[in-house]
Amino acid sequence: MLFLSPEKRPGLAITGAGHITGSWTDRDRRLTVEFLPHDNVRWVVSYRHGLETETFAGSVKSERLWHSLTAYSPSRWFGYVRQSDT
Repeated sequence: MLFLSPEKRPGLAITGAGHITGSWTDRDRRLTVEFLPHDNVRWVVSYRHGLETETFAGSVKSERLWHSLTAYSPSRWFGYVRQSDT
């Protein structure tokens, strides 16, 4: 999370395994990120599309998180657009 420095703060939780999770919500779209050891993250994006809920997920190094989320408009959750992504 320090790498992203989000303007919009997430809801925080700790998993049973002791990992920190951050969850951002924008209307009917949700991003949940689990921060794992060795700078790894696991992420899940879900949103309503008509009557269905679509879910997408991945695992990456934390510095690749923004790039992995590009198709899902990460600025909606983090509150800014990175200059390198405009």
